[in-house]
Amino acid sequence: MKVIEANEGRKVEYEENGSWLIFDDQISLNLKKLEADNDVHIDITANAFGKLQTGEGVYYVAQLTIPARRYEETEIENPDYVEPPEDEEAEDSGAGHVNRTITKKDPVPFSMDNVTLTLSRAADCHTAFDNRPFLYFPFVMPKHRGPLSRPQTDYSIQITDSNSIKAEKKPKFVRT
Repeated sequence: MKVIEANEGRKVEYEENGSWLIFDDQISLNLKKLEADNDVHIDITANAFGKLQTGEGVYYVAQLTIPARRYEETEIENPDYVEPPEDEEAEDSGAGHVNRTITKKDPVPFSMDNVTLTLSRAADCHTAFDNRPFLYFPFVMPKHRGPLSRPQTDYSIQITDSNSIKAEKKPKFVRT
């Protein structure tokens, strides 16, 4: 497998096991099953909590490129071929209008050497990539209380792991 590091920094951990590629013990892909007659591109991303996924996500982690399946072509005798008759009356029978040989296509066995893995830095991701203990997500929740003032509550959320969230409430008043 060809590995390209797109930029500097800590990358996601991956393991190659036969035709399987395992990312950070979260995603396992059987690349042999994903091979197709066209090039296959798979984006590996992470969400805000660091969980890896394929497709769209908050943080771009890696891209896999599996080239199109290749075939080995061989010419063989056509078993349906019938010699056309030489007399003119049998010309309308349709016999002999099939090719004498046909092309047989056998797929070339899958090889991990053809796969390209492009790794990107995942420094903003909340996982083992950068060892951050938590992330902060500030947001504002407006509440209307009369025509002159509108209190807004500014919450600061601390995420220590995927199962623990702590919110701090900081109310302030804004003149409208």
